[in-house]
Amino acid sequence: MNALDRRRLVDTSANVVDKLIPFDDSVKHQHGPEGEHSHQGTAFTTWLDPQLAIAQAKVLTNALIDLAPTSETQFLANSGIVSVAFHTVANRPEEGDFLSVMRDNVERLHRSLR
Repeated sequence: MNALDRRRLVDTSANVVDKLIPFDDSVKHQHGPEGEHSHQGTAFTTWLDPQLAIAQAKVLTNALIDLAPTSETQFLANSGIVSVAFHTVANRPEEGDFLSVMRDNVERLHRSLR
């Protein structure tokens, strides 16, 4: 298995490390013939918290702008859509399950931008 070049990676959780859920024990598992491993340290599913997802989207947006500055306007528009959608979910969880609410919000925002 080839490792990704670390220079090409963007650590979207670096600014929210203090909000991640730490754990000492973890379950070992295997994705293929490479052998068992575990994800020790912190819960890696930060997208389950809409506020963490918003923070990560901002980091990703900035990284994309650095790579393709001529597309900054589009990246910022897309980031705005994600941010509004996640804010809506974070503030109104009673509207239904997370993925359905997100899909509806993103579709509504896309229609409004046309």
